[in-house]
Amino acid sequence: MILGGVLYAKTKVVVVGASHGGHQAILELLHRYDNLDITMFEAGDFVSFMSCGMELYLENSVTDVNDVRNFEPKQFTDQGVHVLNNHEVTKIDADKKPLQLRTPLVVKLLITITTN
Repeated sequence: MILGGVLYAKTKVVVVGASHGGHQAILELLHRYDNLDITMFEAGDFVSFMSCGMELYLENSVTDVNDVRNFEPKQFTDQGVHVLNNHEVTKIDADKKPLQLRTPLVVKLLITITTN
């Protein structure tokens, strides 16, 4: 973002979880702010599984797994949001801002999220 001729770095935001709360958080962030670098982490391989999805499936109300999604990841990736499934956030240090993750390929990975 350029404000008064000064270039400002994007503020990095992390959203943990791709269910209802994560979905709504990203919608609000995209609506309210222009200069964000948003990354959403989901522990599972299925992004946006509705809480009631299993019940709907067992009742034969839905037959396709995609019918129990709140959103398609493309809805956010098209707007520049990084969507990382199979990335379980196991620890967050709010003061120093690193995240500790568990992924299928890496047992522990530290990512430092800095704000300017």
